[in-house]
Order: sequence, then C-alpha cells, then structure tokens
Amino acid sequence: MALCAEAGATGVHARSLCVLDDRCFVAIGPNIVSLSLPGLEILWSTQVDSASCFGVHPTSHGMGLVSHGELEVAYVALSGDVIWATSGADIFTGVLTVTDSEVHVEDFHDNRYVLDLKTGATRSFVRAPRRESI
Repeated sequence: MALCAEAGATGVHARSLCVLDDRCFVAIGPNIVSLSLPGLEILWSTQVDSASCFGVHPTSHGMGLVSHGELEVAYVALSGDVIWATSGADIFTGVLTVTDSEVHVEDFHDNRYVLDLKTGATRSFVRAPRRESI
C-alpha cells in the first residue's frame, strides 16, 4: 500500500502520525488520513490545509485531532469532520502545542497565537519584535 497526495510536502517526523485506540491518523500532503489497525484499511481522508499538513496532534481528551497546516490550523473530529480551521498573518512554520483547552502556534515571523481548542477563536496574539535589517 502507498499513501500519497498530489500536493504538499509532508516530511516524516514524530508528528507525522498518531495512534488512538485501533486507528492511525497520518499527515499526507494537505490531508489527514485515518487507517484502521491492524489492517491499515483507509477509513477516511480529509483535506485540512490548502497547501500541506505538517503534523497531527491528538487532543488530551482523545476526542479529536489538531492539524498543523502550513496555512491553517484545524480541529478535526475522529470522524474526519473539520470542526474549525483558522489561518494567521503568515505560514505556520513554528512549533505547535496542544493543551487541554488551547492550541499554541508560531508563524514564520515568530508571531505567537493562542487559539481556543473548542472554537478556534484567537485568545491572544503576540507580534514578534521587528527584526533589524542588515
């Protein structure tokens, strides 16, 4: 079996997939793909970003997934339904972490976002200090 996508440059790393119970969720291109375990049958595939999904993060309560996309951060139910998606001022190339109630993520310019896990609303936004030109 080969999992592939027509778009997006997803690399292999610790957040490329996560396992919850009898399912595996994999970041492939702009999608998250759900596979059954141990059979590896494709259960669903959902586009979660316009460009590329960098990683899949389980929520602490195990009821959903947070996708770290290049252009969007999204909350995805285990059924594959996108509950919410939000974008930022620039691409999300920084670290993404998920707490019990929030998603913390950084963009290309080191701006920091705190998103509400239930709604995707921005709870806080901290603009990074302006970099001096050389």
